[in-house]
Formats: sequence, structure tokens, C-alpha cells
Amino acid sequence: YDVEVLGEAAAPKLFDDKDKGLCFKFKWADVRQYVDTDEPQPGEIWGQAKIGCVRVNLGIRRGEHYLCQTDRLLELSQQLRVHSDIITKESDKYVLELRNAIAEAGYVADLTSISKAVAQLDLICSHAELTTTHGYVRPKLGKELALIKARHPIMEARRGFVPNDVFSGDDTKFVVVTGTNMGGKTTYIKTIALMQILAQIGCFVPAERAAVPICDRIFVRSATNDNAAGNAGTFAVEMDEMSVILHLVIIDELGRGTSTAEGLGLAAAMAEELVKKKSRVFFATHFLDLGKMLNAWYPSQVLNVHMTSHGSVEDGHATISLPHTVVAGPVNNWDYGLELASRYFPASLIESARNWSKYHQEQAELSRKKRTSAEMKSAAEVALMHHMEQALSSQMSNMELAERLEVMTDQYKALEERGEVSNEGGEASNDNAEA
Repeated sequence: YDVEVLGEAAAPKLFDDKDKGLCFKFKWADVRQYVDTDEPQPGEIWGQAKIGCVRVNLGIRRGEHYLCQTDRLLELSQQLRVHSDIITKESDKYVLELRNAIAEAGYVADLTSISKAVAQLDLICSHAELTTTHGYVRPKLGKELALIKARHPIMEARRGFVPNDVFSGDDTKFVVVTGTNMGGKTTYIKTIALMQILAQIGCFVPAERAAVPICDRIFVRSATNDNAAGNAGTFAVEMDEMSVILHLVIIDELGRGTSTAEGLGLAAAMAEELVKKKSRVFFATHFLDLGKMLNAWYPSQVLNVHMTSHGSVEDGHATISLPHTVVAGPVNNWDYGLELASRYFPASLIESARNWSKYHQEQAELSRKKRTSAEMKSAAEVALMHHMEQALSSQMSNMELAERLEVMTDQYKALEERGEVSNEGGEASNDNAEA
């Protein structure tokens, strides 16, 4: 009866809402005149209303539709819930009886085997469908990681996804990834981890060609809330747990929540330890000096890549392009922020900012000729002190300690010769080493 009467005023549909139960569903335009409100908002709930000659309640607008119930629908919904509970209880009782009968007959082992076989068949079919419909390829297992036009298996569903090449050889296992914000660093390193997992579960991978090594564990460090003390503790624990060469380590923006000097020092200490462990590492970072430091210490073992970004100015308006492609070498630190700001702020303000930026760059260049920035100096000293503490607390003999300290001194002197730390810092560190 309600449907017939309501149909004279509007065209309702019976709708089963998971929360409310049975409802009438109207087009909002058909019932708006009957709802007593001036400016209804989507999701707003009203009390009672009268559509035609039928009083409805619990009305709610959802987008372009209006859901409501009548007293009769409320009664029917309650009856459905009661009968649904009865059916569930009876079904559980019969399932339990069937399970006991199967167990008494000795069919549990057979059904378990069948279940495993069906699950394995389902997995194989899933892999086959994924491979044939999405252009996946069979990965070659070896000692090197080489991916040609690798794609993120989830993100590639978006239009315009850009594939990238990945390489990590037997010598250059440590890769530093830099680039501008939103340039694609995180997606790039997550793609590598997912490709490794897919390959080792026996699935083809989203790439044109792929060669991957076998890893026994994958360490992923990707967080937004960094804490210097917490990171240091985690670093010590994870370094103790790491064995030798079979690990893949993914690190995203370590030290972002700490001060620049402390963050760079912690990142450098962890990075150097991973280089010495010969783990395969992809280290995405906003510390542009990290790659420079690691190349100074381990020139043949560290590879620098960056996500490209391009900026141009036409008719006084800046255009920024983030193609999300990876190229060799460290990032070119162009004025990304100023180019972006020029699209929204007055030209006079941007010009003033450029002048200040130029002035500070000139001052930094003059300071660099005498000594490196305070951040580089502090980071190098933090890393040096960290290794000294490790050496002194280890079980090395006096001869091994002397050799280790000599190596650290040579590394520090090499940085001095490149002008990357001050002599004052070097003298202080040498005093500590002698102590």
C-alpha cells in the first residue's frame, strides 16, 4: 500500500540498507518539495516528513538520493533481522554436525589436501591471468638486480604511469635516490621491493625485462614521524641482526623529523654500515649531501640516481614538470620552491626571494672554500665518533683497533683534502682518536 501511494507522489525503489534495513529510495529532486528544510545538506538526517499522504521517518539524503522508512518497513526490517538470526544459528548447528560427522568418518586429512590443492590452483590461475592480461615477464634469478621499464603493480593502474629502469650490480649495491618532493622517490623504491616479493613467490613481474637476486629478508624503513633517539636504537638492533649479503634494504626519508645535522649524521652512519655489510640498499633521501659523502668514502660502491624535474618560465609564469623518470647522478638543486611559488605570489615578492637566495648562495660558496657547511662537518664527525665508539666497545685486539683507527683517520683526511670538513673539526676528531 505504501509503495502504491508513494508512487503517486514520486517513484520509489525498495532498497536494503546494511545499517537501517529496508528503505524507500527516491531521487532527491522528486521529494525535495515534501521535506521540511530550507537548505538540506548531503548526509543530513531529518525527523518525520510526509510524502504524498504517507508519513515517513528516519530520512537521510545521500548525494542525489533520499532514503527513508515507514512504520511498516520498520516492522518488516525487524522481522527480517529476527529470522536472519534464526537462520544463522540453525546453519551453524548443521555445519557443526557435518564437521563432526566428517571427523568421525576420517575424511579430515582428505579434505585438507583437497583444500590445499584448490588454493594452489587458485594461486596459479591468478598468476596466469595477471601475466597474460597485464604484460608481466618472467624474472631471471641471478646475482644482480636489473629491471627494464619496471612498473609499480598497483600504481600502474593510474593513467600516465611512468616506468623506470633499476640497476644494482654486484659492486655498486648501495643506491642513493634523490629528487624533489612529489618526484616519485617513494614509488620508485617501493616498486623495487614489490618486484622482489613477486619474483620470489613465483610470479611474473611488471617490467619489460627483469633479473633479480635471491633475498632472505627485506628490510623496509619508511615513516613520516622520525625520532633521533628511536632511530638510533632501531639502527643498533637492525645492524646486529643483519647477516651478510642476502638482504634487500629499502629506506625512505630517514631523519626527516630531526634536525638537519643530526638527521644527516644518523643517515650517514647507517648508510656506511650498510655499505660495509654489502647489503643491497635503495636509500631515498632529501639530504643532498649524503650521496656526496658516500661517494667520497666509497667511490666504487655507491651509485647516485635522481628523479628528474624540469622548470621553465613563459610569459612570466613558471611551469614545473615532474616526469617521474630516474636518471643517473645526484639531483640538480634548482630553485624548485621559488619556481612553484612564482605561480601564486606577486612578481616583486618572488624577485626579492631570488635576490636573498642568490646572496646566501654566494655566501655559502665563499664559506665552502674555507670549510664545508656546518651540517656536513657535524655529520662527518657524528659518523666518525659512531665508528670510534663501535670499535672501542668491540672485541678487537689492540692491533686491529690501531688498523681500524688508521683507516678512519685516512677517510677523514680525504674529506679534508676535498674541502668537505674543516681542519678544526679534523683536529678535534684526531684528538678524540688519539684519546
